[in-house]
Amino acid sequence: MRNFLFALCCVVAGSVASTGAFAKIDTLTGLTPGDKIGCDYTFKNGNPSIPCAQDVVGDDGKVSFQKPNAPYDNIEYFKIVGGNRIPIVAILDPINDPILPKLHDGMYFPLIRQGDSFFDVFFEIDLSGFLNDNLWVPGTFTIGQILNFADGENTDGYGSLSVPNYTGQATVFGFDIVTPEPLTLTIFGAGLFGVYGMTKRRKR
Repeated sequence: MRNFLFALCCVVAGSVASTGAFAKIDTLTGLTPGDKIGCDYTFKNGNPSIPCAQDVVGDDGKVSFQKPNAPYDNIEYFKIVGGNRIPIVAILDPINDPILPKLHDGMYFPLIRQGDSFFDVFFEIDLSGFLNDNLWVPGTFTIGQILNFADGENTDGYGSLSVPNYTGQATVFGFDIVTPEPLTLTIFGAGLFGVYGMTKRRKR
């Protein structure tokens, strides 16, 4: 029985790995503990958006969301105050160009704000340009780094970053970090070992 379960687990592991059936997790850092954060996965072609489950920032200033497996081309994160949404960041791709397949473990997207306040509009990251310039690499941006904008466009050489209609400075205060996690395999494996444990107990 032990050999059978081990073999079955290996088969499932191979299947999951080959199909890329991993849940991609976004962890936002640098936020204020206790704040409520929400997100939308949206489509420029007019398809209905997919809202994520809202969550509260932990004591470590972090909050995480699991991305749905769907061909959305926009991701928007926002702070929720009362019934209002205060924009944090929007990651954008062209229409019908899905974001999810382009993301991989270890990508860092900067989060910025004006002084201690978020902008009235989304800070926008053009995903294609951001990836082409390898700006996702950890260390490219640092906490406290000052970024400059004129008429919405960044003037520091980061053409994929923009804040519509804004002229002034902004400060990097945190990151949106991508982490794939084999949730399906973990859950399935736990179930198999649970079955194995029950079988072993019955034999005693």
